[in-house]
Amino acid sequence: MLLLVIGMLAAGMAGPGQSAAKPSAPSAAAQSPQASTRSSGPQIARLQALASSGDASAELKLAQAYESGIGVEQNHRTAAEWCKKAADQGNAGAQALMGLMYLTGQGVARDKKQAVWWFHKAAFQGNADAMFNLGASYYNGDGVGPDEEFAYAWFLLAKAAGSAPATAAVAREEKTLDNVSVNESIDDIAQMYDAGTSLPKNENEASKWYLQAATRGDPSAQIAIAGRFLNGVGVTQDFGQGKQWCEEAAKEGDSVGLYCVGFIYQHGLGVPPSVREARKWYQRASDRGNREATVILAEMDLAGNGTKTDRVAAALLYAKLINSGDAPSVKNLASLKKQMSAKEWKKFEGQLPAMFIDPKKINKLLSE
Repeated sequence: MLLLVIGMLAAGMAGPGQSAAKPSAPSAAAQSPQASTRSSGPQIARLQALASSGDASAELKLAQAYESGIGVEQNHRTAAEWCKKAADQGNAGAQALMGLMYLTGQGVARDKKQAVWWFHKAAFQGNADAMFNLGASYYNGDGVGPDEEFAYAWFLLAKAAGSAPATAAVAREEKTLDNVSVNESIDDIAQMYDAGTSLPKNENEASKWYLQAATRGDPSAQIAIAGRFLNGVGVTQDFGQGKQWCEEAAKEGDSVGLYCVGFIYQHGLGVPPSVREARKWYQRASDRGNREATVILAEMDLAGNGTKTDRVAAALLYAKLINSGDAPSVKNLASLKKQMSAKEWKKFEGQLPAMFIDPKKINKLLSE
């Protein structure tokens, strides 16, 4: 019978002059002992009748009986056949066991990629064993490229689903991964719930994991949870919380965080609207290369929001974007040029060299 291996083995100590070895890889976890079938002869007969009628739960139990040799003569191939029937019907336990069979080559030809495929199917349904085994697969590079951060993400999910070996794996990984890697793993989980691909789409769960990563100081998660608070996605709408998380990201100089605070002031989300405050934050974001903030500043200059109408200033902002490779800004500047006087255009061209932008390059792009 396939064994349940709990935990990750301790790494040996490095000797003098030796670098520390990578921690020993976690082993795959089998179906939990509680899920195994220990049936008598009459019970096997009933299982066979139910399984033959297409009962997925009976098919899995019969597969486990053949796998263990309890109540029937042990036969791994027959076990795999019944397991496949249940797995094809969507039984998560069977899908997890099918993955393990492919991983070990027990009852089927060994195929680690197929193993990962079945683990993903079961993990999508919340199967803790499959989640742990996905973590082990990514950690060891079995059927997928090795990815310790993604492995840790699946270990976290498996732990949350009640996997005992995952609890040990998480504890071990937290001793080796740095803070940035841990944050990225948590962010991966949030994105999986957000996208609804490897995990069922769940806005509440996505928000929970984004908030966890944000609290740990991850700027991208801070932006994500800020947007969710501002829009009421997966959390109760709260402009104050949204502003707080945008400001946290902005403290680290994150351009999107800076843009976000500007957006909040421009539209008066939980604060009195202030074009002056908005421009200040947008300018900081633009200085850090944020396209959206730069476009808004140009639009403000053209509309005279927070300043007098200044077509030259707007044109310089579009030129800045063009110089960074922003194609749409070529069209915007071409349109603006038609509104500018010859004197304004000459002033615009005269200021480009100070921005390390060649006026000839800009004019050539506009003529194409």
